Amino acid sequence: MHRLVPLCLLAFIGLLLCSCQPLAAALYPTATPYPTLTPYPTYTPYPTYTLPATQTAYPTHTTHPTYTPYPTYTSFPTCTLAPTQPPYPTYTPLALLGPTHTRLQTETPNAARTATSSPYGAADSSLRMMAQTIDALDGVGHLYSHDMKAYLGLISSNCFRYESIVNDFGPHGNPFSQTSITNDFGPYGNPFSQTSAFNEFATHPPAIWVWNGSQWVFKRFVTLNTGLQPRVDTVYLLAYLREKGACQ
Repeated sequence: MHRLVPLCLLAFIGLLLCSCQPLAAALYPTATPYPTLTPYPTYTPYPTYTLPATQTAYPTHTTHPTYTPYPTYTSFPTCTLAPTQPPYPTYTPLALLGPTHTRLQTETPNAARTATSSPYGAADSSLRMMAQTIDALDGVGHLYSHDMKAYLGLISSNCFRYESIVNDFGPHGNPFSQTSITNDFGPYGNPFSQTSAFNEFATHPPAIWVWNGSQWVFKRFVTLNTGLQPRVDTVYLLAYLREKGACQ
């Protein structure tokens, strides 16, 4: 009897389980399994970040210098030539000049430019004669080098005339001009040059020529060399013209 009770209990439990299985199946349907987990892709690290090269600073801006405009162009004064500018005289060797031109002392002086009296010893006939000679040449005599290649100025007591030999600011009176007999270092004023008007032993000093309307006529050498005739003393010529023109 005692053995039948456990057997009956086991049978009841088995029966109960068999009857509860369909109910459980209805109440709890078969669960859908979780999908297979896809692993995350392998992590690819970012590339190493390379910093840009150090930025070179822009150079310091140097301002341009202030623009200074060119000065207003002032045109050079128009050189007014003589109304009938004569051509250069034909070169004549010095050996042919002296004996053939001695009549200047008797020529009629230029009345418009003749001084009333000589400032250098009216009682001295040689100086008075030289003063008359200079008066006759004043404004009409042209000074040339011995070879006629260099124009050395106009025999003029007008110290403001551009080409005058006593215009200290002109090309033929300026003591620094190469075409002035007052330039102590130039070929026509150097006391040691053979072409100088201030060399007492010069053999080829400058000469004065006058245009007579058709040709050049030789008048005088301008020299300190007393052996060359006809001549006018260089120092006296310049001093007389300056005194006559009241040049400072």
